[in-house]
Amino acid sequence: MFSFFKKTKAKWFFPEFFEEFRAMIGDIVFVYTNIIHWWVSKIIISLWSIVLGVLVALPFFVLSLIVGAFDPISWLEIVRYIITWTDISLDLIGGLANHPYWIVVMAILISTTVAVFLLASSYSLLLQARLVLSYIERKKLAYKDNLYTSPTYISTFMGLLCWNTVYLIAPFFIWFSFLLGVYVAFDVSLISQTIFLYLSLIILLVFTCIMIYVFYNILFGYTILAKEKQAKVWTSRSYLRKSIDATSLKNFYKFLIIILVYFVFLAPVRAVDHYIENALITMKDAYVYKSGTLDMIKPEDRAYFEYITKEFKQVPQEAIAQKIKFFTYIDLVNFFVSYFLFDWLFIVVIVSFYSRILMKK
Repeated sequence: MFSFFKKTKAKWFFPEFFEEFRAMIGDIVFVYTNIIHWWVSKIIISLWSIVLGVLVALPFFVLSLIVGAFDPISWLEIVRYIITWTDISLDLIGGLANHPYWIVVMAILISTTVAVFLLASSYSLLLQARLVLSYIERKKLAYKDNLYTSPTYISTFMGLLCWNTVYLIAPFFIWFSFLLGVYVAFDVSLISQTIFLYLSLIILLVFTCIMIYVFYNILFGYTILAKEKQAKVWTSRSYLRKSIDATSLKNFYKFLIIILVYFVFLAPVRAVDHYIENALITMKDAYVYKSGTLDMIKPEDRAYFEYITKEFKQVPQEAIAQKIKFFTYIDLVNFFVSYFLFDWLFIVVIVSFYSRILMKK
């Protein structure tokens, strides 16, 4: 009886998933067969998201400038110090020490400006989702027909992103509370160090699984919003609920498989990025070290500099400079290749997953 059930379940799950996976591959292939349209749309969306972020964050930035102009701290001198690393004056140090509240106010304003910029510039997610939805219908969305300047979609998307953040933060506080409780129990000798380590590991694993499932639950809200007609746009929170309602534990397994395939596919690309980045850092450190301009080496960094000393001992400084220049060009080329070929591919996968699996009738 149990063998029959397992066999029937396997026959139901795998052929269905294979057809869905094949449909998703077809969506990705369609995107790449229209790659010029995707590139142009991607550039327009990227530029507009930056402009939108600047426009929305501008009032907070102007308010920061006004507060900085009237408060007793010389912020221009601080900026000059950060840029040039020149000696900071005693008057400035005294001003910072005597006016801590102004530092807090400015820190809040600057943090708010940055947060609002990041929030508004993230609107590119919805624009890209709407573009991919047209690809799934085997159409090419006209460059001017995306939702670039719709106040309804912009405000609803930003509200949805705030709700998503709250939804992700809640499990984090629960995890922190459990971890803190275990630490207190260990600190007052109620449990041994071994039990503390095992419990911490179990809590971390459970928290990681929960966070992945929560991420899966809320991931499709902006795709659902991108699909809506403007006259039917609801509140931000409703799209969080719609995303949760659309997801199920059965499709969660499919989601994990798709994400695993995605990361395996991109692993060589990330490995190349990592290699180029590490090579540039090592060569720049070796160049600075061989030039004698490095004043002090921390004890924990001594082994690293001893390694690069042996690695570049026979290499002239000019040759290192040439290699740095060459790898910088390679890094620039790799950036554009990654941007045009692989950036936002995750959005294509997510929107396709929503259309082909979650909304499959």
